[in-house]
Amino acid sequence: EGAVNAPLRELQKAKKMEKDGADEYDIWKATGWIKGKDDRWRFEIKDNLRNVNFSGLVENGAAMLPDIYSNSLLYEAYPQTLAKIVVVADESLKEGETRGYYDPISKQIHINASMLRNDEEDAKTTLIHEIQHAIQIIEKFAGGGSPDTIKTQLLKEGVRLTREIMDIHKDASTYYKLKKAYL
Repeated sequence: EGAVNAPLRELQKAKKMEKDGADEYDIWKATGWIKGKDDRWRFEIKDNLRNVNFSGLVENGAAMLPDIYSNSLLYEAYPQTLAKIVVVADESLKEGETRGYYDPISKQIHINASMLRNDEEDAKTTLIHEIQHAIQIIEKFAGGGSPDTIKTQLLKEGVRLTREIMDIHKDASTYYKLKKAYL
């Protein structure tokens, strides 16, 4: 819904179809819009793998997204993607493990170097997949991830909550001691 060129008339039609009880597949087929698991509407921007050219990325180790992927509809919809940098990920991303990832802090897309050398078609689909992660963040859609990603997020949240509980306990203990001292 946040895309500059989002087909909003079709979105209104999709919402009406949903209200009238239409099946999500029929809504998507008729309007191009579908609801995600996060209950937010989204539409597809057509991609074309023939419009990906990794030569500048392979030569330089990094490139601006528009320099390796031509998609005017994407850049019109999400001008923020014009500033995305694509980086060849170092050899620590072993072949067959991590194909690539989007780093929301640096706003960079990382593509596995080994995959770039050995399977350019897979690298192209990985690039498109990682662009989708960037858009998920722009749109504030629920993110995807692997079980390891989810495990890491849960562990971080567990540590944060544990610290918060410890702080509350410390504050309660201090309050109790002060109250006891003045009674």
